[in-house]
Parts: sequence; structure tokens; C-alpha cells
Amino acid sequence: MERIADMNIEKRLADSFAVLYKDAVALPYVSAEEVFADYFQAKAPFAEAGKKKSEFPDAFIIKSVLHYCDEMPNANVLVVSDDPDWTKSFKDIEGMKRNVDLEELEKNI
Repeated sequence: MERIADMNIEKRLADSFAVLYKDAVALPYVSAEEVFADYFQAKAPFAEAGKKKSEFPDAFIIKSVLHYCDEMPNANVLVVSDDPDWTKSFKDIEGMKRNVDLEELEKNI
């Protein structure tokens, strides 16, 4: 147990996280009113008004990404998902790539 304590795993993990995400950007918060408006208007990721209540967590993230794209039109945003509702949500965003082959993407990084 002493050896594990001496390894200071928690600090090493926190330091590694800080290095990996030093350039990360926090997405803006969105209002619940916006997400509920999309829900009642059956906009993606919601299929029909009153349906797909399980999409609320995705809807908040999608709306945050859309706000970020509006605020930072020249930013590069990579969304990795095979969820068709996400594809619908981002279909009109200029520069947003869909159906990206991850192996091909990795070669170009």
C-alpha cells in the first residue's frame, strides 16, 4: 500500500489530463428553452413532437456545438458519431464533415 501511495497516481493522472486537454474549449451553456423549442418543433435530434425524450442529453450537446460554430465560424470541429440524429443536426453546418473514415482521418493527422 505504501508503494501505491508513493506512486501518487492521482496527481500523475491529473497532470496527464491537464497536458492532453490544455487547448480544449468548454462549450457554451444553452438554455433549456431552446432545447424544448426544438423538441416541440420536432427538430433534430428529436423525430416528432413529443417523441424521443431520451434525446435530451444529446440535444443539449448538439445545441452547444451549434452555438460554438456560430461564435467561432473558422474553428475546426470534429464530431465523431454514427447517430443519424447527430448527422441531421449538423447537416447545414458549413465545413462539418460527415461519414468520415476514421482510419483515413488518422493518417492525415
